Amino acid sequence: MVRLLLGCVLFFAGVSPSQSQPRTVTAWLYADNYVELYVNGRLIVKDPIVFTPHNVVVTKFRATYPMTLAVLLKDFAHPRTGLEYDHTRIGDGGFIARFSNGVVTDGSWRCHLISRGPVDRRCLAEDPARTCRVETKAAPTGWTQPGFDDRAWPRGTVHTERAVRPLSVYYRYKWGGAKFIWSPDLEIDNTVLCRKTVAAPPSR
Repeated sequence: MVRLLLGCVLFFAGVSPSQSQPRTVTAWLYADNYVELYVNGRLIVKDPIVFTPHNVVVTKFRATYPMTLAVLLKDFAHPRTGLEYDHTRIGDGGFIARFSNGVVTDGSWRCHLISRGPVDRRCLAEDPARTCRVETKAAPTGWTQPGFDDRAWPRGTVHTERAVRPLSVYYRYKWGGAKFIWSPDLEIDNTVLCRKTVAAPPSR
C-alpha cells in the first residue's frame, strides 16, 4: 500500500516511479587543469592532480532524476597575476566529460565565469609578477544545488580539440559526442562554473 501511494504521488508530481529510483552512473572527466563534480548538490569527486600532468578522472555515483550536474573548473593560474610557470606565461583551459547515462558536455550546459586574468595582456611586456592582475568574484550561493536558477548564465562555449590541445591521456578514452566547453576565452578565463540538469535519462 505504501509503495502504491508513493507511485501515485510521484505520478502527480510529474516524476515516474522508475525515475525516482537511484541510478548508477559512471563519469569520465578531463579538465585543464582541475575539476570538481557535484551531483544534486553533493560533492562526488575532486581531481587528485591539481596541476600537471593532466589526467582523466573516472568516477561512479548513484543519483536520482531530475539529475543536476555541476562542475567547478580551474585552469592553473596564480591568484594575483593569472599566470603560470613563475609568472612567465598565460595558461589555457578546457573541459570535456561523458557520462554513462548518455549525458555529454556540449553547448547546452550553462557556464558562469568567476575569475579571469591577466585582465590586460600588455602586462606581460612589463613586469608580469608586479603588474599582471586578475578579476575574481565569489561563486553564487547554492550554485551546485538542483533548485539554483542558472537561466541567466550564458551557454557554455564549445571549443575545438585543436584549440584545447589535450595531453596524451585524453586520447586513451572514448568521448562519444562530448565537446570541449569553457567560457569564451580559453586563456584569460581561469575559473568557470558549469551546470546541466537532466530531467530523465537521455534517449539512446
